[in-house]
Amino acid sequence: MNDRDEMIQQETPLQEIPNAQAEPEKPQSNPRTRLYIVGGCLLIVVAVACVAALIYLGITLLGGKDPIAALVPNDSLIYVNVDLTKTQSDKFNNIIDIFQDIAEVAEKKTSTEALDKFMTDELGMNFAEDVMPWMGRYGSLVITGADMNSGDIDYMLIMQTRSKARADEFVPKLVTAMENKQSMNFDTSEKDGITLYTQTSGNLVIARAGNFVYFSNSEDSIIKSASLQKSDSLATSQSYKSAIAALNKGRLATIYFNADFYSEYLGSMDPGLLGTGATPLNELANSGLTSMAVGTSVEDVGLRFDFAATYDETQVSDFYKELLNTGYLEPKADELIPADTFFFLGVNSSQSPAKYMQEGGPIYNPDIKESFDLLEKEYGISVTKLFELLSGEFAFAIGPADDGLFVELGQANLGITVLASTNDAAGFNDWFKGVLDVASKDMAIVYETNASAFGEYNLQELAIEDSGEKHTALFYGADKGYIILGSSSGILEDGLVRKNTLSTNTSYQETWKAFSSGSAPYMYLDVLGLLDFIKNSDPSLGMSDLGAAEEGLKKIPVIAMAMNKTSGYVQSQTLIVFMDTGK
Repeated sequence: MNDRDEMIQQETPLQEIPNAQAEPEKPQSNPRTRLYIVGGCLLIVVAVACVAALIYLGITLLGGKDPIAALVPNDSLIYVNVDLTKTQSDKFNNIIDIFQDIAEVAEKKTSTEALDKFMTDELGMNFAEDVMPWMGRYGSLVITGADMNSGDIDYMLIMQTRSKARADEFVPKLVTAMENKQSMNFDTSEKDGITLYTQTSGNLVIARAGNFVYFSNSEDSIIKSASLQKSDSLATSQSYKSAIAALNKGRLATIYFNADFYSEYLGSMDPGLLGTGATPLNELANSGLTSMAVGTSVEDVGLRFDFAATYDETQVSDFYKELLNTGYLEPKADELIPADTFFFLGVNSSQSPAKYMQEGGPIYNPDIKESFDLLEKEYGISVTKLFELLSGEFAFAIGPADDGLFVELGQANLGITVLASTNDAAGFNDWFKGVLDVASKDMAIVYETNASAFGEYNLQELAIEDSGEKHTALFYGADKGYIILGSSSGILEDGLVRKNTLSTNTSYQETWKAFSSGSAPYMYLDVLGLLDFIKNSDPSLGMSDLGAAEEGLKKIPVIAMAMNKTSGYVQSQTLIVFMDTGK
């Protein structure tokens, strides 16, 4: 008995087919409204995740003991692994029910029902009877090579088996069904003791080798995988092990990206998009990045996503060495915004933003530096000076408002607040006055400013004249260690007097208890608060009708992200989609 057979015998048998979300049926009502609602929520989350990844990880992009990693070459570009047994839990099925509610599926189906129908219609086979008897615990998709310019990829789909005899019955039966139902032709051959079913005029190869069933577009890939030495496999890759170690244990699924994939992706982009000099993107590609990984786990509170990036100590630049040692603290700006704020992005870093402007930083390149120099030469506005005025904390918040520019002109009852820590309040006020002078002189903008106090904070109200009418554009200023920009006097009044702030919000406080000890809050989205805002919006905006998706969306009260405490040349974040299954 070889090592792989021993591993199979130790695996927990798969007793049932995992349940998964059925294909959503076409919504029956208000598709445009539903698209705005769901799409808007997703865009906020994705945008925040991408910003966090690009700034702090460089780039980031889903347990038990995974035996398939030992079959995969260590230079594979992408590796996706799923623990199928974890998709059978009640927690997972309850979460799937919520997604089906949001998608307004008319008739909910289990994965068995959906796959049975598909296989019956397309192949005349039955998933429960033909696949389940041999399917093991793990399944993986591997991209071993790719040409981003042509779109050609080399792939393998590898399924673990728990019965080689049943798998041997399934493979030829599947081939016959494809020939009869799909007009596909296959040739049968044997190499290295493995029976290969190769599509005659296509690129599909099917085989059972050892305790695994393969689907690939390359016979050589299957043969090499079946005979791969463990020392040459992904399982022994240090970058893979480092990235996986930074993810949550007991994952449902894992995605691993080799850094070569990122390089290939950049290489396929139009050179015009990257500019002529060193850009933040190719600076990152040369930063010593070795791998990226994402892990998905089903928790009592909902779905957890862990992001990790690893770096090579011998290749990482001096700038990135300092960046990797950046410490993240709990933000303090949440004490300065109202409790009903439904979106908050806040980072409190030991690294000053001015560091990004220094040599080796992502903003330090000829193109960007030239544009900054030109702006200062032509208008006297120094972006470098602004960065030097900032210290380590930054926050951006959105919440309901009864006044302000968005209410007056946009008919949207919301307000935006930006806060940034500074060690030179007077310096920022002088800098901003210079910007206003340029706007007045070179852009013919007519404005006036008036002193405006909010609690202990002394700010300025900026009013702009348009067609003889004056409109408050924003409140601005720096005081008590913070630069403050706000669109709503009501929000600033509620937040800066610290009567009832986000930091005292019970939901906000409870959210961070679900994250790992030592992690620092980064992003908070109160979905229920956002839904209330949408429902109370002006009907002319076309957002107030949530439709049948409302009940499903209400079961996702909060989405939040935190920066994890890591050591060495690894960075990690966690995002949790909180879900109320009611079960």
